Amino acid sequence: EIELSEAQKAIEELEKANLSLISMNEELNISQSQLTDYNNRLLAMNNIANSLRLQNSPAELLQVLPEKLNEGFNVDRCLIFEYHDQNSRLEVLHASGVSESNINKIKFKLNPAFFQKLKEDLKILWIQDKNDIPDEKLYKIAQSLNSTSFIIGSLTGFSSRRDATSILKSIASYSGGDSDDEMIIEK
Repeated sequence: EIELSEAQKAIEELEKANLSLISMNEELNISQSQLTDYNNRLLAMNNIANSLRLQNSPAELLQVLPEKLNEGFNVDRCLIFEYHDQNSRLEVLHASGVSESNINKIKFKLNPAFFQKLKEDLKILWIQDKNDIPDEKLYKIAQSLNSTSFIIGSLTGFSSRRDATSILKSIASYSGGDSDDEMIIEK
C-alpha cells in the first residue's frame, strides 16, 4: 500500500507538471502568434514607407496611401477625408476598397469639438469596437460605412517624403500626426 500511495502521489505530481507544461505551451503559442503579427506589421509598414517615399509631393502620397495601407495591413477599405472647418464636413479625398459610385455618396459631418480633440490630444485613434466610439457623429459614420473597427487620425502638417514614415509610425503606435485631413482605415 505504501508503494501504491507513493506511486499515486508521483502520478498526481506528473499530471500537475503536465498541466503546467500544457499551459506554458499555450502561452508560448500565443506569444509566438503575437510576435509574428507584430513582425508582419513592421514588414508591411517598411514596405509601405519605402513605396511612399518615392512620391514627390504630399498630394501624390495621399493618393497612393489608401491602396498601400489596404495591401500592407490587409484592411477592406481606406478612406482619406478632407475636413472642412466652415461646415464641419468630411469629404472623401482619396479611397481604396470603395467603388467610385459609393465614394460620391460618402459625406459626413464631424463634431468640431471632437475634431479639435483629435488634432490636439489624440492625434490618432484606433477604434476596435463601435461601442467604444467617443463621438455620436463618428458613430453614425461607422454605422453608415458598416465598419466594425477603424483608425481615424489627423494628417495636418504633412509636407515631405519623411512624412510617409511618420504617418506609418503614427498608425502603428496610434499617436502622432497633425492635420486638417482625416484618415479612416477600416477592417
